[in-house]
Amino acid sequence: MLYLPRIVESEIGQKLRASGAVLIKGPKSCGKTETAKQFAKSILQVDRDKQVKFPLK
Repeated sequence: MLYLPRIVESEIGQKLRASGAVLIKGPKSCGKTETAKQFAKSILQVDRDKQVKFPLK
């Protein structure tokens, strides 16, 4: 999948440097997860990761 850079990326970077964490909110399918992945040092997807031993309900 081709990632399209978002205008908000510079602000996310600034907020991460200042606090270490950010909350990304927005409508479904607007690119929140893919944008977050650009900044992540590791990713654990609990809905489909084998490291998680039980399904979340």
